[in-house]
Amino acid sequence: MSMQADSGDGEEEEAVGPTRREFTTVLSYMVELEPKLWLPVRLLEGRIRREIKVNLQSIRERAQGIQRL
Repeated sequence: MSMQADSGDGEEEEAVGPTRREFTTVLSYMVELEPKLWLPVRLLEGRIRREIKVNLQSIRERAQGIQRL
């Protein structure tokens, strides 16, 4: 597809299209927990760290799949 536009001063400009636009999405969130008094926080930290990594990878894959459509 090609288009020509007159800028008003007698010169024509040619644009080749369609152009592909790049978009960026920023995802941010906060995890707030109140563990039971008898539950060691260190046990939760490791599990949360692993689960967040898996969740973020899933979100990235889904977003990239939608972007390809």
